[in-house]
Amino acid sequence: MEIIGAQNLKKIEELVNIAIEAQTDEILQKAQDECANIRAQSDSEELVSAIDNISVQQKQIAERCKSMAAKNQRDNLKKYLLLRQDCIDGIFEKATQKLLDFSKSENYGNYLLSLIKNEKDGFVVLLAKKDMAYATLFDDNCRESEDIKVGGLMLVYEDENIMIDKSFDSRLSDCREDFLNRYGKQILAGGNE
Repeated sequence: MEIIGAQNLKKIEELVNIAIEAQTDEILQKAQDECANIRAQSDSEELVSAIDNISVQQKQIAERCKSMAAKNQRDNLKKYLLLRQDCIDGIFEKATQKLLDFSKSENYGNYLLSLIKNEKDGFVVLLAKKDMAYATLFDDNCRESEDIKVGGLMLVYEDENIMIDKSFDSRLSDCREDFLNRYGKQILAGGNE
């Protein structure tokens, strides 16, 4: 829903910018034409000089208008990117909260056990500090890991110098990266890719 709103916002912005540019160009063209008519009909050097001065000022005003429009576009793009980031952050905050809720459920202990089901012996289980109550499920062959905040576990085969990361934290990170790779350009482009 937020992505559709961002798409509409971008389309409205483009239409407004086109309309402003067209009106600015029309006003400037009328002013230039009027100055050219007055200049052609005038014999006074002072009047011709004033008209030339006005023409220079018109060009300066036109450049300022274009500069202001460009700044407005940059500001709007920045707002859009912040909105996009907020949208993505919101999605992953909700996912994180669901995983935290699951880690407090009755099924969480069984889930942790299922993660080591097909692993060979000789590993040490790393758990989040909040999950150390589950250490007894692993015959106390556990250590606390500061790298795990949300949940899940890591297995370390110290003799082989191998670590297998089955934490929610790394999965969320991988999912976020995958999401940005798959959909980030579409969101940035307003869904047109």
